[in-house]
Amino acid sequence: MVNRKIQWRIFLLPWSWDLDRGSPLIVWALLALCISGCASKSSLTAASLDPHHPSYKTPACQDKLGSVWIHQDIKNTSMVSAPVIVLAAGPVAAIPVMLAHLGLGTMDRMDAADLAQRCGGEAPSNLELAGRIAGDAVLGLATGGASSLVGKAVPATPLK
Repeated sequence: MVNRKIQWRIFLLPWSWDLDRGSPLIVWALLALCISGCASKSSLTAASLDPHHPSYKTPACQDKLGSVWIHQDIKNTSMVSAPVIVLAAGPVAAIPVMLAHLGLGTMDRMDAADLAQRCGGEAPSNLELAGRIAGDAVLGLATGGASSLVGKAVPATPLK
């Protein structure tokens, strides 16, 4: 019995992409993973704060907590739009997209540190923050942006 390979060719992309029989399942699984909820650093920091801490109830903390959703929306949008842009524009767009992703991640980490400082959480020092940002940059360069697929789930408890 001859084992024949079924091939699909996707013509919507600027380059041809052959998918063998098992690849569509892998592509759909990766898309589902990309769209699934991964929490921003600001969201994780907000979820880890102690609501009984005296500085948690201050206006500065509450104001910062009110803006956590911005980073979460940016992260969710960039997780969907970055692969689409790279697929539509080709490999040339990978570096600008990765640099934009790195910049947005840096702002998220800086705002998460500011949130922790204002609300009585454990804020990282400037050196720790710089090290984590550099680690994100190295990981992003080493994996070609695949590190955005790995994240933590959004906490189920609502923020108040």
